Amino acid sequence: MKAWLRKRKKEEEKETGVLDDQAPWLQEGEGRGFAVAVLAISPGGIPLVRDLRKAAQHAERQNLAPVFWKLPSGKGKPGETKAAAGARELLEESGVDVEQKDLILLSSEDRGSHDYFFFRANLGYTPELAPMGDEGEEVSMFSVEEILRMPDFFPPHRKVALPILADLKDQRKSSRRSPTMTIAVAHGGHAASQ
Repeated sequence: MKAWLRKRKKEEEKETGVLDDQAPWLQEGEGRGFAVAVLAISPGGIPLVRDLRKAAQHAERQNLAPVFWKLPSGKGKPGETKAAAGARELLEESGVDVEQKDLILLSSEDRGSHDYFFFRANLGYTPELAPMGDEGEEVSMFSVEEILRMPDFFPPHRKVALPILADLKDQRKSSRRSPTMTIAVAHGGHAASQ
């Protein structure tokens, strides 16, 4: 391992309190690039981004290929951990600021030339989104239901997010129903609903 990378990891251990052997997915693979995507879940929805430059290029060329809504995502920088890249991309593209320690690894994929890491961030608040991403991306908040119905949600991100979004939808449905309990009354044996 390169000396500068070892030094960076030690500094990060001090900052985050997370040791490399506790979270091996935080480590950068030597000589191999990586990219990240972050599913940030808040009470007010999930931020997605869309590249307006691509939309304009498609319109100019009358290209009918879709311009997808995506999770905030991007490439890692040399010496940067996966979690640091995830937190940075989320902030740069959507304006949502999270701590690295708040990112939960959902999955990773070998994509041949690089590795791809998908993270989840559970936000206890509805963040204020940036009006635009750092590279001119359109930024918007969507409900779980909207994303599940969205035909232009980036397929690789959909694949990872779908089970989580379906679970969230089910949880919200069941929490809206108020449970009714039936209790037998000791005298007379009549049942009463509460």
